[in-house]
Amino acid sequence: MRFIHALLLAGIAHSAYASEKLTFKTDLEKLEREKAAQIGVAIVDPQGEIVAGHRMAQRFAMCSTFKFPLAALVFERIDSGTERGDRKLSYGPDMIVEWSPATERFLASGHMTVLEAAQAAVQLSDNGATNLLLREIGGPAAMTQYFRKIGDSVSRLDRKEPEMSDNTPGDLRDTTTPIAMARTVAKVLYGGALTSTSTHTI
Repeated sequence: MRFIHALLLAGIAHSAYASEKLTFKTDLEKLEREKAAQIGVAIVDPQGEIVAGHRMAQRFAMCSTFKFPLAALVFERIDSGTERGDRKLSYGPDMIVEWSPATERFLASGHMTVLEAAQAAVQLSDNGATNLLLREIGGPAAMTQYFRKIGDSVSRLDRKEPEMSDNTPGDLRDTTTPIAMARTVAKVLYGGALTSTSTHTI
């Protein structure tokens, strides 16, 4: 009886989960129709296994989603001793681009620390701070190399902000797929890509 009971519970749970996935997909398709847009979503567990998704393998412009992996690369450099979080990054007015609130605020001092720039890039989506970090790591190509290093064969960065956010259908520059980015984030947070201290900080 216990075995039969367990099977019944498993069947009910599976049906409920399948129903939730169907609702998830239906809701997204409805939203796409309302907004006349395509929406990509990927939800994975800590191991990177798919939980749910929609258009998971379709390429989309990365926009600001790459700023988290960029910060991860910066923290990897700190972990390896090739970078210091308190190092001052000097810059001038030319680093101020569209949406650079923290970069503008620190302009009077002429610098931000590595950690301040990383915080501004991730928490504020600050484009100036993002470009400052890209300058230090070696540019967009270095970001793409980091994606490959941690097992992401899809994501690519080709330009800086704000140009990289301009994307037309069929343009592969500065794109990723929902499943690739979701697994990259899971790798950073749960896959041992960083030390425990850096993982906790990021």
